[in-house]
Amino acid sequence: MKNGLLFATSQTNGGARGIAVSSVSQGEDVDVSNIEGLVELTRGRVTILHVPSIQKGGSRQVDLELLQAQVTNNQQVGAIGIEALISLRRVDIEPHYLYGVTEAAVEAAYCGLSFIIVCSDDTVSGLIKRLQEESLNYELIDLRLKNSMV
Repeated sequence: MKNGLLFATSQTNGGARGIAVSSVSQGEDVDVSNIEGLVELTRGRVTILHVPSIQKGGSRQVDLELLQAQVTNNQQVGAIGIEALISLRRVDIEPHYLYGVTEAAVEAAYCGLSFIIVCSDDTVSGLIKRLQEESLNYELIDLRLKNSMV
């Protein structure tokens, strides 16, 4: 696995091995037969950044510096809810996923990729339940402004 994708190489340094059915150039897809061994998989981690629902101030009550610090360029980012989307846009981040975010995060984690989900606090419990059903590691970070009275 490399960057969440299964890939073939001529190097035989352990793990799974097989025979390429045809000659291909780098970057092309190839059929592999006679596969032996196992591909080592390390599960990715899902980070949940929750923002206040609109009833509690929405994106206006988000610690934008903390949000910016949590999201890096090399991670997949999804937004669940308008409050999450607007919070991301306030720090000039466009999420990769707006639909099917939970399932995208589950699939990415199974392929060894980290995934960030920004969501409103009223969706957190269902999201956590789903991640727990899949036995995935997750971290929950509250993005509310610390001095928020809402």
